Amino acid sequence: YWLDQSVELHGPTTRSMPLPRFATLPPERRAAILRAAAEEFARAGLEGASYNHIIARAGASKGAMYYYFDNKEDL
Repeated sequence: YWLDQSVELHGPTTRSMPLPRFATLPPERRAAILRAAAEEFARAGLEGASYNHIIARAGASKGAMYYYFDNKEDL
């Protein structure tokens, strides 16, 4: 579902995924971030979701999240 929306919103040539360094996080930290994003997207949808809510729910700093993702669509 999210991938299909991402392609429609950004076109097929735009990257919409975590930056490669996301894979260097411990698995439990990656899971916590993705779980926080999934909960926010389930609550508000992609358009209504707040990146700040995802960041807070994940217990991360804004700087850290932007280090791993360019924006909420990359989640």
